[in-house]
Amino acid sequence: MPAAYQAAVFVCVALTLGGCAADPIVNDRMGYKRGAWMIEAGHDRITNRPVSSAFTQTTKVATTDPDNPFGFEFPGAQLQLGCFKGEPIVRIAFPFKIGSTRTAELGYAFDRNVGHTPQARIVAGYSTVVIEDREEVARFAKGLANAKLAYTRVRSYGAGRTSAEFEVDGAVEALAAAYADCPLNKADPKAKQKTGARKPAPAASEADDNEEEQRWASRFERWKSEEERAFDQLSRGFRR
Repeated sequence: MPAAYQAAVFVCVALTLGGCAADPIVNDRMGYKRGAWMIEAGHDRITNRPVSSAFTQTTKVATTDPDNPFGFEFPGAQLQLGCFKGEPIVRIAFPFKIGSTRTAELGYAFDRNVGHTPQARIVAGYSTVVIEDREEVARFAKGLANAKLAYTRVRSYGAGRTSAEFEVDGAVEALAAAYADCPLNKADPKAKQKTGARKPAPAASEADDNEEEQRWASRFERWKSEEERAFDQLSRGFRR
């Protein structure tokens, strides 16, 4: 079976059967290729907003789990960039179980660079891992932008080690299109937390300084008058 056909079948199965032929994400007439990426073009028919999505696929997939249903001939894996509920995400989908959020961890590396283990969550029947934290997505995007290859690895003590290598040439345009509706440089509302720090006192003006001097002068004069009265009373007592 040709690799291109296998990839198309995998994407169709990943989506609903009824929408496979018409959904922009798998229809060349509603999207366009840039390097290794398919970039979706069009509007969401529900929200009438631009569809933000770009994906690339690979058949370079491996797993150490002997219980996977495909033996040693694996259908393709998919790396997808996009927005979900106004927030940027990275989604990596496999055709078999890769573990759970509690029992597995995701790692990735670009080209020959040192890799990173981000915060991630495994969803969709334990076969899809998603990076949702905005800072982690931004870090992934920064490394992806000028890369040629992306290596991803999910390590689980329940499902073994699963890996996939994606060609990611052309990622700059894919990133721009995928995150157009949820920019990565947008401030993260979750990061805005209240702190106990006090606001600095406003700088004193010249009028404030004069008022303070007058207040202290008045106190001094009052104190001086009281001292003088006390001294006069004491002097009169001695005269008697």
